[in-house]
Amino acid sequence: PVLKFLSFLATLFVVSVINEWDLIWNHYPTHMPMFGFVIQKVAEILGSILFLLLLIGCTMLLAEAAGRLAFKKQIQFFKLCSLSVLGSYQGLTQVVVGYGCAVIMLGYAVAFSLCSQTLGWWIPLSNLMDPNILATKIPSFSPIVNAFRAGFMEEFLCRALPLAGIALMAQNSKHKKWWIAVIFVVQIVIFGALHANYPQQPAYYRIVELIFHSTCFGLLYLYFGLLPGIIAHFVFDAMLMSIPNFVKTLLWQKVLTVIMIGLPLFFVLVAWILQKFTLKNVTIGCLNESLNVEQDDSKDVTVRRRTSDPISLRVRLAGYAFGLIGLLLWSQSCDFDIQTSKITISLADVEKKARNSIEDISQSSLSDTWKVSYQYLSPIDSLGGKFIWQTFGKNAYQALQGSYILSPAYMIKFTKFEGPVEERSEFFEVVIQADGSLSWFHHALPEFWAGADLTEAQAHDHAYEWISKIYHIDQVDLQIVSSQSVKHHDRRDWSIVIKDLKNYGYDQGQARIQVDLCGNELSKIIRFVHPVEQWQREEQSRMTQQQLLKILLAIFSILCCAIFAGMAIARFGVKSAYF
Repeated sequence: PVLKFLSFLATLFVVSVINEWDLIWNHYPTHMPMFGFVIQKVAEILGSILFLLLLIGCTMLLAEAAGRLAFKKQIQFFKLCSLSVLGSYQGLTQVVVGYGCAVIMLGYAVAFSLCSQTLGWWIPLSNLMDPNILATKIPSFSPIVNAFRAGFMEEFLCRALPLAGIALMAQNSKHKKWWIAVIFVVQIVIFGALHANYPQQPAYYRIVELIFHSTCFGLLYLYFGLLPGIIAHFVFDAMLMSIPNFVKTLLWQKVLTVIMIGLPLFFVLVAWILQKFTLKNVTIGCLNESLNVEQDDSKDVTVRRRTSDPISLRVRLAGYAFGLIGLLLWSQSCDFDIQTSKITISLADVEKKARNSIEDISQSSLSDTWKVSYQYLSPIDSLGGKFIWQTFGKNAYQALQGSYILSPAYMIKFTKFEGPVEERSEFFEVVIQADGSLSWFHHALPEFWAGADLTEAQAHDHAYEWISKIYHIDQVDLQIVSSQSVKHHDRRDWSIVIKDLKNYGYDQGQARIQVDLCGNELSKIIRFVHPVEQWQREEQSRMTQQQLLKILLAIFSILCCAIFAGMAIARFGVKSAYF
């Protein structure tokens, strides 16, 4: 049953990808050949599908096996996929309960959203629905597949696995109910946290909102099993994800959405008709307690090698040989020569220098209400650094390091967690390099703050002054590359890019400085190397090829894991009754 179900899921995922295929061209990079882009996307999709199927399969095996041992009075999950069991009193009850809970959850979600607005809470609707589904071939199909995948996988992962696992482990404990209660609360928190991985205000918005949903799903699993929770989860998500279909005048898509959401009820109706309009009780053979999971001792079991037997000399020598070959290949492929300077400055000195830079540039001191965080920055992945190293070599790279190529540095960020939400968007970021010098500065200001409305010439003058003050470069050695302005209600912001004519002696690429002004205040100043466009295209093409190779290797690894898992199941004699 597991393999059949995974095959069904794989078919759904592939059809969903075909349905959404037109949307991938929104991310097509023009430097890539069309065929290469298609191959890359196909490989990425196949890799993600295989990984998802492997994860779902392993979770299903573990959760269902634990559930059959822990909850013996429940109906076997895969038996519920048959029309004979769905057409029983118990099957009809589980389906109806699932739909009823979904309706209650939708009402609760609407009420919670209205109440949260009065508290000033906020959540982006883009994470609950995707208007791009209207551009797919069948707009009603993808939301249904995504909702089914989420409902099925999350109920196995967040409900069946932890609750059945703790019930099985604590089955002989006198505190079994307490252990189940503790894990029940844990799964509520984890489920909410899994859905809070995007900006929201406050940060615990989704955790609080989903307490009710998680409690319902958990109780449904403990009392009935997985089916009611999966149906409730599926219907709830499908209704939210299909909102763009319902707000548009797409009559047939609305009809298709309703039909697909109602498929479980349709199957119950079909089973009822096939049973000549009668409902029966499930037989004991459909319950978990009917399974004999003990090892059958009546059959001769051939054991090739016991765990206590020593490993043969031939196997050990082969292991040593392959390990030595791998070590030699690794040592030859790695460059152990560090090309960057070491950081010797302490964090206390870094924070002190950062505060001094902020006071010097912004003419303001930071109070204790500002919270400090640190982040180590490595120059290894710098695009400009790669360009210089590949084009002009090691000496040029080291000559520019510390100026237009970042050396190892600390980024110190000052943020506020108190006060109105709008004011909390203000923050400072300062990068201090290994030698204690200031690399770049960023002061983010809220858009509603008032400021000056500078002309382009005035903005250029301010940019020259800040470059001279911070990097000690005269105006005669600078040349404007671009200027862009954004007009806000009470100020005008400028982003100015300037080329350094003096401190870059190479015939390809440019040394640039970006200066951002909010009104007449400095918002950001940063130095960087701007590679030539041809090199950027070639580098992007090379990285795309590497990414494609990584995806193919990941697919190969997933297939190997699946094969080895099947061999292990067959080797240790796990009975087909489980699966």
